[in-house]
Amino acid sequence: MAQVGSPNGFFRPHPWLVGGHRQTIAGYWCRRLLRWTLPAEDLIVEADEEVRLLLRATWQPGPRSRRPALLIVHGLGGSDASPYVVSTGRLAFARGWHVLRMNMRGAGDGEALCTRLYNAGLDLDLLAAVRFVARAAPRVAVAGFSLGAGQALLALGRRNGQLPEALRAVAGVSPPLDLSACADALARPDNRLYQHSRAIGGGCARGPTCSRPDASAER
Repeated sequence: MAQVGSPNGFFRPHPWLVGGHRQTIAGYWCRRLLRWTLPAEDLIVEADEEVRLLLRATWQPGPRSRRPALLIVHGLGGSDASPYVVSTGRLAFARGWHVLRMNMRGAGDGEALCTRLYNAGLDLDLLAAVRFVARAAPRVAVAGFSLGAGQALLALGRRNGQLPEALRAVAGVSPPLDLSACADALARPDNRLYQHSRAIGGGCARGPTCSRPDASAER
């Protein structure tokens, strides 16, 4: 990440924000009050047998075919209401995109629709969501964060021939490429704050499976 005005093009944090813990906590506190205030339509995606996903869509005025759509996928412990999802969606909408905020199976308000919990290997869920969005908008992009970024990249690799032509771009932010190593890192004593704080790290509200995103990697 390049900082504006940085002579060498590298990211230089503020002296008070040196270190990953400080940046993580400051990032949360600076955006903790962000809420989605635009009108949103709840959409249900039938991804598999007994698997229903909740998407929250905010459409631009006018015919939907005239605008591109951005599907935003949260990370571990997140939902459509996560601050990074909200801030990304608000920016995209301000620039003329339809915005669809996806809840992975069992996440956020989507928990009432599916009793199963998401994991890193459920690329078919993302495929179902992309196909659903492509029926409404002829141009679709996906922005995934953390575990959502991993699902997006996995879908590109596994399902390349099944993705709709409407999908034009995929952006992955901090994908956990080595899931086992990431899970072990989360379990370190200096990172336990993120496991137990729903505010900062999302928390593991539904038990130990949440702390092992590599578990049950197919279904």
